[in-house]
Amino acid sequence: MLEGEGRFDSGQDAFSHKGFGSGWMDVSKDCLCGPESVVLYEREGGRVEVAAGGKPLRFLLLSGRPLGEPVAWRGPIVMNTQAELREAFAEFEAGTFVKTR
Repeated sequence: MLEGEGRFDSGQDAFSHKGFGSGWMDVSKDCLCGPESVVLYEREGGRVEVAAGGKPLRFLLLSGRPLGEPVAWRGPIVMNTQAELREAFAEFEAGTFVKTR
C-alpha cells in the first residue's frame, strides 16, 4: 500500500488472514489496510478483489510463480535459511552486503 486505505478480501474476515494485526489481541474484523501495509496471497488464483476505504487508494501489485524454496525473512532481507539470513545481516553491518563490480 502506498497511500489511502482499502480492503483486499471480499469476505472482510480478519481471521482468514495469517498474521493480520500486531499481536494476538490486535485483530480487527474490519481488515482495512493503510499505508505501508503488505498483503500477501499464499494461494493460486486469477482474481484479486480490492475495495477502497474512505480514502482514495494507491497500491503496487506484484505477481509471480512460486519458486518452491524455503523462505527466511527478517526486515528488508529475504534469504532461504536462517543461517543465510544471519550471514546477510553480518555483511550488512560490516558494509559488505551490497556487492559492486
